[in-house]
Amino acid sequence: MTSRALPRLATILLRGFGPNDDVLTGDLEEEWRVGRSAAWYWRQVLAAVAHHLVAEISAHWVIVARGVLSCVGVL
Repeated sequence: MTSRALPRLATILLRGFGPNDDVLTGDLEEEWRVGRSAAWYWRQVLAAVAHHLVAEISAHWVIVARGVLSCVGVL
């Protein structure tokens, strides 16, 4: 059986902007290897990245708010 290559850009996004979670990465790769589609893999990666970014913004909302306000010239 030939091994399909993971979608390269999606994998880069997951590793760069997603959670630092080897279990999640491994599970997604395993599902890909058993026949899930590229669209499925992309949806999972985008959902994981979005969830991680929202969690990070929520955890550091004061810093984010200060950054946004300084960009618009309020601070």
